[in-house]
Amino acid sequence: MSGSFFANYIFDFIYLEPQPEPILTIRGAFPYFKYKQTDALLYGTDATLKFFPIPSLAFLVKGNFLIGKNKSTNTCLINMPSNTLGMGAEYVYNKNERNNFFLDINYNYAFRQKRFPIGDYALPPDGYSLLDLNVGYSVKMKKQKIALSLAFENITNTKYRDYLDRLRYYADLPGFNCTARVNYFFNYKSI
Repeated sequence: MSGSFFANYIFDFIYLEPQPEPILTIRGAFPYFKYKQTDALLYGTDATLKFFPIPSLAFLVKGNFLIGKNKSTNTCLINMPSNTLGMGAEYVYNKNERNNFFLDINYNYAFRQKRFPIGDYALPPDGYSLLDLNVGYSVKMKKQKIALSLAFENITNTKYRDYLDRLRYYADLPGFNCTARVNYFFNYKSI
């Protein structure tokens, strides 16, 4: 288990403030932001709990919480990350020193940002949950090692927008994604 609490007072914190009038171009209206400075207080916590019911299986629970205050105006800071909670499980099977298999599944939930200043172009998007799956296999041959893996992100093809994404005013973030990897290690030495 690990956790940390933090509180940082930052003088002349630089942030982007939305301006009341958007920029008008021949392509349409676009949000207009200006850099500003203020004294800011950032505080929160990060916590992770990892436990092993059996040696090859691990469970993970984690959470991140952050609050940002604009001390000059006594309001919330814009563009602070949403609070998140996550959990996952990882299974690693080592048949012998030469072969290795892993499988992990992760669930992450991002809460809707409720602490934001008045004046943004759009309200923060709703909270969302994502489910990811990773599977891989590696084999060692003399001084080389080959690792194959598949990563499945956003398995449920959830439509979502993240509060920190500048494109959230216009578009959703990517849906289901699958990534295949092949890694070849030359002169591999196990630790």
